[in-house]
Amino acid sequence: MCAKKSKILFTIAAAVIAAVVMFSSGLLIYRYVYLQKIPELALVEDLTEEGFSLYAYKGEADKGITSHAQIKNKDDFRKMQDNVRKLVSARGRKVTGDIENKLVYPAYAMTIQSVTMGEERKPGQTIVYCNGNLYTESGNVYKCDMDMEQFFDSDNDMYSMRVYEWKGITGSEVFRPMCYSNGKWDKDLLKPARDEIMEQGRDITGEIVKLTEGDRCDVLDIKLKNNTDKDWCYEDCFQYIAVGVEIDGKLYTIPGNPSEDTYVGVMPMYSSELKAGEEIVNSFNLGMFGKLPPGDYKIVIFGFFGDDSYCALVPYQAR
Repeated sequence: MCAKKSKILFTIAAAVIAAVVMFSSGLLIYRYVYLQKIPELALVEDLTEEGFSLYAYKGEADKGITSHAQIKNKDDFRKMQDNVRKLVSARGRKVTGDIENKLVYPAYAMTIQSVTMGEERKPGQTIVYCNGNLYTESGNVYKCDMDMEQFFDSDNDMYSMRVYEWKGITGSEVFRPMCYSNGKWDKDLLKPARDEIMEQGRDITGEIVKLTEGDRCDVLDIKLKNNTDKDWCYEDCFQYIAVGVEIDGKLYTIPGNPSEDTYVGVMPMYSSELKAGEEIVNSFNLGMFGKLPPGDYKIVIFGFFGDDSYCALVPYQAR
């Protein structure tokens, strides 16, 4: 009787061990065959102290609270590096097509700014994690598991934390990777240009006469022409320049790229005034926006006729 009972227990134990082995093997196959390494995370892994920031947005689409975390000191940074390297070892499944339930909060962002030291430039990277989806600057999206909340744990004293209200993440530079995914811009996450801007661009016209393509951004030589009898003034500062993309007949502005270390951005190199009836060629560096994905855009140059605002709209095709 005892021998029979022992045989039954042995059989059960063997079955349990076999099941555990099969389950473990299945997990390994799933992780290393079905899931893939995420190449964009390699840039995050070798992060430096310069320009490193973490963001967590919690709330609704148009209103919420953002926590902005930065490292307190170098010793804490080394500890955090270990946490980030574990985090970015995540494997995922590449997602194609439209993303369902895209705006489910909280949403997390990690930004490492590019750093230029002498002639060497270390590229930056911004990633966004929301509802199980990882969005990268390249436009690729991956389904994966990442514990971003660990960085915002109230017991974690490595960070100096700033909490403030935000009017949603629409048009946000920090969450820009969500705005462009799988080859297209998402108009629901971009800010529409003012209606009057779409009606402008006739009195001040522009065309690209030279395009210099670069790894990080393009430089455009634009010929502007004043077709009126009034002088047109524009500020020689990137804050008065924008890049827009037209979707369904409406213009939406593109957020700047937070991982870029240059904020001279789109900046005229010469005069900030265009006399009546004259034309001029200026160079515009799109560094603030990074390397734009292929598509049809408009360079929006803000200016004034006296006290009245008026914009030049210059077509630009990124390749």
